[in-house]
Amino acid sequence: MDIRIKATDYQMTPEVSSYLDERIATIEKLLGNEASSARLEVEIARAAGNQRHGDHMWRAEFLLH
Repeated sequence: MDIRIKATDYQMTPEVSSYLDERIATIEKLLGNEASSARLEVEIARAAGNQRHGDHMWRAEFLLH
């Protein structure tokens, strides 16, 4: 699988990277034989707006082609 990871306004930590690897492995498992021809684009970013704290401060987006 072709995997592209982008971090926007965010410095990737080892903990987040490890968690992301687990989620990607789950997606690969679900795709089975189709995983070799798939492309996964992941973006982890700070949410837009003026909010500085709370549950809605970060977002993650997965696009599977």
